[in-house]
Amino acid sequence: MKTILVPTDFSAYSTNALFTAVAIVKPAGGEIILQHNIPTLLTRWEALSETEKMKHPEVIISTNEALVKLQDLSGSGLFKDIPVKKVITYGVTSDEIIRQSKQENVDVIVMGSHGNTAAGKDFIASTTQRVIRESSRPVLAVKKEKRDVKWNKVVLPDTFDFDISKPFGKVRKIVQALGSTIQLLYINTPDNFKNTEEIHLRMKAFEMRYPELKFERAIYDHPDVEKGILQFLEIEKPEYVAMITYDHKNHPKCFVSVTETVVYHAHIPVLAVSVNSAAVEDKTEKDLASSTM
Repeated sequence: MKTILVPTDFSAYSTNALFTAVAIVKPAGGEIILQHNIPTLLTRWEALSETEKMKHPEVIISTNEALVKLQDLSGSGLFKDIPVKKVITYGVTSDEIIRQSKQENVDVIVMGSHGNTAAGKDFIASTTQRVIRESSRPVLAVKKEKRDVKWNKVVLPDTFDFDISKPFGKVRKIVQALGSTIQLLYINTPDNFKNTEEIHLRMKAFEMRYPELKFERAIYDHPDVEKGILQFLEIEKPEYVAMITYDHKNHPKCFVSVTETVVYHAHIPVLAVSVNSAAVEDKTEKDLASSTM
């Protein structure tokens, strides 16, 4: 992975994301883009004249404070031998994170997540949730600080009953960069019960598409998918979990997907890749290619 975007609001949670991003990008010799967004309706701030900017002193103050904090962060020694690009954006934070990730063509967005704590009670409709739902880039949601961690194993829960090759292609890129073994996980619920042989056949068919990757398999019986995933993670203790998340972009903010539930409750980093966003990005690339022919 060559480029990682780390949005920061200078909180402890975003600092945890920074440590994790450094642990990921350093072995690959990549770059970190450190982004701070100033929430404002003035999305074209840079295009305003100095006279117009002076009418919004609160934005000027926030910008100056952010410049100092970004400089302090980049000069703190955390990013030793790692190129850091500092960016200040203006607008709706989730929109600007997504826009910046596309503009910089990043491999992954690493974000801090409050999760299941008192401070995290407002996770629903949070910036992390919106970015997970709408980003065409993989999003790694991090709660705890991870320094010099070895990413030995990632758990991939799925039903493996239809083609997830598009979003998995993005997971594969990250897994290969980190050198992780992929543990395929099927949560066997009463509502979607399958016999062991059928599940193994599905998993084997999936594995055969990617002979260059290392796989393990696991089946876990539980009446609830989300709780089953979370209990399995507590037992197995992998370094991270990868979630293929389905199209919830237009769902109400109060609706919480399986991926969002895992992000909220899991104690390990959660890598979220959207099926819908992968398809949209692929279509956009084809449209761009055809327009230049």
